[in-house]
Amino acid sequence: GDFFIHEDQLLQENIFLLAGGIGITAIFCMFKALATKNFSGNVHLLFSFRTQEEAALRSEIDAIVSSNQNFHVHYHVTQSDAQENETSGRISQETWNTVTQDTIPGKNSVYVCGTSEFMRFCVQLALSTDIPKKNVFYEFFSTNKGNFLE
Repeated sequence: GDFFIHEDQLLQENIFLLAGGIGITAIFCMFKALATKNFSGNVHLLFSFRTQEEAALRSEIDAIVSSNQNFHVHYHVTQSDAQENETSGRISQETWNTVTQDTIPGKNSVYVCGTSEFMRFCVQLALSTDIPKKNVFYEFFSTNKGNFLE
């Protein structure tokens, strides 16, 4: 498919990977590939899931983060109590502002995968922080496709 880290995006200082639920499967492949390529910029994975049981690939994510000081993960649990190193509730504007506060405009890329509602919200977050449309990528897991960049 077309959903992968593009070579020109490897020049960015920050890559933000946003996953909602099962969207983690596509996002994790990118996360792992960036670690394998020894990406020198910062990688921020924001992963939203309903319950801990639905937090797929968590041990693999944590292992990559512990081995790469420039890799960061932000877990959001929406339908059960947050545990250590988790935030209760959905990814929000406040969360996004905190994660992106030290970034340099024009040096960031965003990749999003999840439900249509999740992706629409996350794409708008990215665009609200002056990330250019050409640096925002998303992947649908359904046949109900739309263009969130228009």
